[in-house]
Amino acid sequence: MKFFLFILIFCVNLLGSERIVTLSPSINEIVFALGVGENVVANTKHCDFPEESKSVPKIGGYNNISLEKVLELKPTVVIGQDYDEKLNSNLKALGIKTLIYKTNTISSIKNTILELGEFFQKEEKAKELVSNINTALSSLNSIIENKKVLIVISPKKSLSNQIYVTGNFLYFEDIIKASGNQNAYNSENQAQPVVNTEKIINMNLGEINGSDN
Repeated sequence: MKFFLFILIFCVNLLGSERIVTLSPSINEIVFALGVGENVVANTKHCDFPEESKSVPKIGGYNNISLEKVLELKPTVVIGQDYDEKLNSNLKALGIKTLIYKTNTISSIKNTILELGEFFQKEEKAKELVSNINTALSSLNSIIENKKVLIVISPKKSLSNQIYVTGNFLYFEDIIKASGNQNAYNSENQAQPVVNTEKIINMNLGEINGSDN
């Protein structure tokens, strides 16, 4: 009797476990934060947080995801973002369960956390993560105010003529506004902003911050 019970439990656990492929760093981080990172069987070469993400098999980068590698891994679900419609369409055409989310704003990040929490039956953990985000945003109040803030992405030891900064259509914009300040970079262009030293000087900055994410 105990033997058959063991087999039953084993089969339930086997069938119940997900084989997850994450297609972006932000989605990958959310999945790990929800406590299901051990089920991630592949991610992209840009997924390096948390630390254990680095050892997960890679299936390409932003514009060169290998569908062949994805198929070989036999995922139960592939989780990505909405910026690559062709890739998402191809995944669905191959019969792969595909979940698509947005993570470009704080609001969309919180919604993604809650929806993935429901999908993985980690609702309480999802609510905790969202609560932590709200607390962190509240803590920014009155640190500095009425300043122009520039956030440099992946800063190097010296500023070159190709300086990647955050634009006005990413969650960094929400963070800056939550702190009571404004983004020194201002443009209607939604592409990744690249500026030079001269342009930065002309922004009349109040604060420069660096980010590796």
